This record gives sequence, structure tokens and C-alpha cells, in this order.
Amino acid sequence: MIVSAPIRLGTSFYESARIPGRATTPAAPPPDGGTDSVSISSESRSKASSQAELTKEERASVQKLKARDGEVKAHEHAHQRAAGHLRTSGPTYTYERGPDGQRYAVGGEVRVMIGRGKTPEETLKNAEAGLRAALAPAQPSGQDRAVAAKATTLAMEARAEISRKSSGDGEPGVQPKDDSEPG
Repeated sequence: MIVSAPIRLGTSFYESARIPGRATTPAAPPPDGGTDSVSISSESRSKASSQAELTKEERASVQKLKARDGEVKAHEHAHQRAAGHLRTSGPTYTYERGPDGQRYAVGGEVRVMIGRGKTPEETLKNAEAGLRAALAPAQPSGQDRAVAAKATTLAMEARAEISRKSSGDGEPGVQPKDDSEPG
């Protein structure tokens, strides 16, 4: 099997219960009754809202999203480090906005190119590097395992071709030298 198209290694999208963001209220008037006007964008308000303003469920959701964000980024960075010369892109992430207004990575991918080289030895090197990249994270995803299987198949094919070449079966019309007869 030839695996030569870009392959995506990465985490699957996080299936979470999405809690809609809380509506923010305009800034309160100054306590002294003054008329100071403050313009705050909705993004600034959401960043300024503290954890204390979130409900218990929203705070729990934020904690889960923070944990998932860390897992996703560690997973993709493991692929990136291991992919080396096969990598065709850095990590890309899919984000979800939490109830606190922040974006959290919930999925991601690193694209790699695993394919035949100019020689069976180069193909074997590519396949082995692809296998290492696919299985680099502590918990490979289903997609990672599928890429690992393709890389394993490619490596087996390359080893078979190397074996045929070394035994003389790989060159048409070339007979292996028989050392048993005097020359």
C-alpha cells in the first residue's frame, strides 16, 4: 500500500456539553454617583469576568475545557516532535469558546507525508519515522492507530523488497552467484 497523500495525525474533536456563555451586564456606575463613562467591549467584559461570576456548572465546564486544551496541545506537540522530516504542517487546532469567553483547543492535527522513497531503504526509513510519529502521544487516537497501521504495512513491503534485492530475486535476468562450483 502506498501512503503518499498528506496524513492527519491528531486528536478527535471533543464531544462536550456546551454551556452557552453568560450574558454580561454593562459596567456599574461609579459608587460616588458620578457620570464617568466607561466603554467596555463584550470581549473585554468576558475576559474581565471572574470565576466568581460563573455558575458552579460553568466553572466545572471551564476546568474540563482547560484540561482538554492541555491534553490536545501535548498530543499534537508529541506528533510534531516525532514527525521530523515527514511533517508538512505544524499543529492546527479546533477551538471551543468556554463560558468564560476564552478559547480552548478541543481537537487538533499535524499533517505528515508518509510515502515511498527513491529506494526501498528510504521507504523503510520513512515508514518507520511515520510509525514513531503516529504512536508518539501517550494515548494515540483512532486516526493515529490507522496511520500507524499504514506505516507498518509500508515498512513490511519495503523490507520484503530489500530482502528480494539482497537475495537476487529483485533483479530480473540476474542469477544469484553459485559459490559451490569451482571458478
